Amino acid sequence: MTAAPRPPLVKGLPWIGPGLALARNPEQALQGMHQQYGPVFRFKTPLIDAVCMAGPEANAFANTEGKDVLESRTFWKPLTEELDSPNAVVALDGEPHRQMRKILKPAFSRDQIDQNIPVLAAMIRKQFDAYPDDTDLPLVFASQKLTSNIVGHLLMGSTPDDHELEEFFHYANRMTVWLSVLRLPAKAMHLTGGPRFKRAQAITAQVVDNAVRKALTEPHDRPLLANIMTEARRHHPELFTDGDIRSTGFLAFFAGIDTIGQTLVFMLWELLRNPDALREVQAEVDRVFSNGLPDAQSLATDLPLCRNTFLETLRLHPTAFGIMRNAACDFVFNGHQVLKGENVLLYTTACHRDARYFDHPDAFDVHRHDADRETARPRHVFVPFGRGAHTCAGAAWSEAQAVLMLSVLLHHYQFSLPENMKDAKVQMRTTPTLGKDFRIHLIGKRPH
Repeated sequence: MTAAPRPPLVKGLPWIGPGLALARNPEQALQGMHQQYGPVFRFKTPLIDAVCMAGPEANAFANTEGKDVLESRTFWKPLTEELDSPNAVVALDGEPHRQMRKILKPAFSRDQIDQNIPVLAAMIRKQFDAYPDDTDLPLVFASQKLTSNIVGHLLMGSTPDDHELEEFFHYANRMTVWLSVLRLPAKAMHLTGGPRFKRAQAITAQVVDNAVRKALTEPHDRPLLANIMTEARRHHPELFTDGDIRSTGFLAFFAGIDTIGQTLVFMLWELLRNPDALREVQAEVDRVFSNGLPDAQSLATDLPLCRNTFLETLRLHPTAFGIMRNAACDFVFNGHQVLKGENVLLYTTACHRDARYFDHPDAFDVHRHDADRETARPRHVFVPFGRGAHTCAGAAWSEAQAVLMLSVLLHHYQFSLPENMKDAKVQMRTTPTLGKDFRIHLIGKRPH
């Protein structure tokens, strides 16, 4: 039997291949490769040699055969070793991964938001009430702080102060870029990090230790993530080392800062750049809030334009445009041979700006995700939360939190966009971001 051919290799410059294009704008570069080479191709740079699987075919594959032929641990191993968390859920596969997701499901369910709406709304207002009126607000840090505090409160029962958060963000961002994006050795990261990195690492360790200690020793009115994992260790000791439980503090404060936190920034940016959409969404919010703070049912059903804003933002600015895996065995995809051990990039969002599936694909359309248009869309085209066994376990939580944050902010505060921020450049870190210098103008509280 004739072996299937290897995926076509992307042409590029000598030695660096398409590395420069990927460094400048990885999503745009991958989009061009996908258009030229089709649903499967290879690319080589000094940092990585990978097979890319893209489009609806790849997303469908990830949901079926991919669950058996793709594995996660190899890619995530440097990060799990740095955190001393061998059983981090992102790095598990097969039955251990299924068990871990089942154990953690209550902690990352939408119920966490639904059952705490008044408390979370108060947290949102407390933070934004503290900012002076008529000020340019550094939105990325403000949004990451809000998200980190909400997730930290719900999962760990505690929140870091601003200085601790700044140090935490510095350590977390450098670590994830160094280990997961650049794929460089952790030892070199520590040797070259300098005093700032060492200070950030030490403060992060202290924040994490204190959060876990408080969760395990102080009284609280609900099981927190560290409690859930400690209890689960009685039945599954192989899944929960001391390091795994300790890393829950890191997970709690890190989860969301580069996902929901950045998404809230993009949501406000897109609405402020599209005043007609802003007026329509704000009218919906005011109508719902005229009866008081929405309850869980109202949050889920009465704010469809807020939900649409969240989904449309994820279409244009996905927090993760692709997912890295490794081939657990030889397999064939779309008539091409992928070899055991190869890096595999699932380019899950390849269709998000494809005119075949989305009219005016680069435009922000707050009605693009109305029910009738969602129903008409082909499967495996819009994939904001990944595909396969590792589809985001907190997708429903993320949607509820994003809708709550956006609705509270739009109802209680008036914002404008400085002229020089309307065409702010999207930067790539571990996820897309508008950067620390991005500002929106907080005019003040809206009269009601």
